[in-house]
Amino acid sequence: MSHADKDFDPNVPKGESSQPSTEKPQSIKIFSYPKVIYLYPSAIVGLICGVLMIFRPDEEPPVPPTSAPAPVTAKAEDATETSETTKETPTTAAASTPRSKTRVGSYVNIVGSVFMLVLGINLVIMSLDFPRFTIFGGLFLGTTIVLLLILLGEQYDLISFFSLIFGKLYIEANATFYFVFSSILIFIFIIVYFARYLDYWEIRPNEILHHHGPFSDLDRYPTLYFSFSKEIPDILEFMMAGSGRLVLKIQGEDRLIVLENVLQINKKEEELKQLLSRLQVDK
Repeated sequence: MSHADKDFDPNVPKGESSQPSTEKPQSIKIFSYPKVIYLYPSAIVGLICGVLMIFRPDEEPPVPPTSAPAPVTAKAEDATETSETTKETPTTAAASTPRSKTRVGSYVNIVGSVFMLVLGINLVIMSLDFPRFTIFGGLFLGTTIVLLLILLGEQYDLISFFSLIFGKLYIEANATFYFVFSSILIFIFIIVYFARYLDYWEIRPNEILHHHGPFSDLDRYPTLYFSFSKEIPDILEFMMAGSGRLVLKIQGEDRLIVLENVLQINKKEEELKQLLSRLQVDK
């Protein structure tokens, strides 16, 4: 077949040349990422908390050092005065002790609680899959529990009960902790970004390439009878990074190729659809 026959398009009138669309991708690279990438909100919040702790306001003045106890003498009057001073010392020390560590609404406690809340939500998202129906069921269940607690709070003193449990909750960490935590995650993200080239798939109009191994081992497959399907197993992960599962069916492979945590899954789907439509036209 000549080059002119390849460029011929029956839908284009004679006398007009059909130019290939520049929007159609020539090569599609598909990477699969580990679930650690979903910890990026914790890394961002850690940096913010570190900055907040740098500009931490002084909530309480520093506690002055307690003076050494007076030496005990043999006189009875001195012993009496010493005992009275000893009895008054705990009261004075207790009054001068800063109460910031017992206040739930303190600056340090709020920063630490927000950080732990975001980290806890991140770990739950990584540990469990939340399909669409599960999300709606969880929202309905959570709303029901909140309304039930409000109704019970009118009859029973639940506010005092929760205050007794969480009233002594105090989370304190300095700026160094938050910065080190975020730096570790950022370092892991950099490793994951470069390590993705150790195992990825490349879809071309005439062949399918599987790059894997530290020495760039390569497996080639034909594009004949190639098909794929997209799945969204976790709606929360999709909302966070647009990720999903891509299942490839390739000729010559007895099993399906399942690629987890593919970022921008909708964009990859559109590119693969354009590629398959071009393959059907070429056939």
